Amino acid sequence: MPVPACPCCDGPGVFLGALGSRNHFRCRDCGIDFSATAAELKEVLEDYAAGHDVETCLFHPDPE
Repeated sequence: MPVPACPCCDGPGVFLGALGSRNHFRCRDCGIDFSATAAELKEVLEDYAAGHDVETCLFHPDPE
């Protein structure tokens, strides 16, 4: 499943939680905290869906 990219280094955001209308993330690479609205996350999901079989990704995640 896609996560928003860090605004500083483009590293993956780790979900910290929601507060009000914003979802908060911490970059796994550089450690900066950032947030995104539901509308911004929807754009990330739509961009991801355009290039992936979303149903396969949701129900058969890549092994870690």
